[in-house]
Amino acid sequence: FPVTISLPYCIKFLWAPFLDRFANYFFECRYRGYKAWGVIAQLGMVLSILLLGAFDPMQKLGLIALSALALSFFAASQDIVIDALRVELLATNQMGAGAAIESIGFRFGMLIGGAGALYLASLFDWRWAYWIMAMVQVIGIPALWLVPVNGFEKAFAPTVSFLETLKESFQNLYKEMPFLNLILFILFLKDILLRTLHTKLYHTL
Repeated sequence: FPVTISLPYCIKFLWAPFLDRFANYFFECRYRGYKAWGVIAQLGMVLSILLLGAFDPMQKLGLIALSALALSFFAASQDIVIDALRVELLATNQMGAGAAIESIGFRFGMLIGGAGALYLASLFDWRWAYWIMAMVQVIGIPALWLVPVNGFEKAFAPTVSFLETLKESFQNLYKEMPFLNLILFILFLKDILLRTLHTKLYHTL
């Protein structure tokens, strides 16, 4: 069950090209499109957390599992958007600071969603703890939408189909990293090491 819940984080690369491809579908500015996807993901997270608090685990365990899986999917999608904005909007000399701030935010979120939720549950009950956590998540919606994109108003006009874009992404990945090395990379490299090295990887690519 825990492995299934975390699955979207492991395979989020499958729909990342879709979010990137249609980032400016409803907006002239590509980066406003990223923010729109981020807001949709955050609204999905809020709804998923509310549903987690609405169901009785003794009677609706299946619905709770689906809500948790949906929460994981929307959270992984939010990660895609945040990484896209950070990589494309920050200057090269700001990448390190951006990665550090993202990691700090991640740790604070883990603290609030972990120890904070346990503390709220001890004061009230788990239903109220989930609902309060959902309200905390709402703060991220205006925070993301207010991210400045002035000077980055150029629209993104795709010249090839989405399937060709997806195929090219995997071809480039295979060229940069042979298949066997890719499998070993996925199996043995831990998340904490990835978070330490991904800024260097962005500079290299």
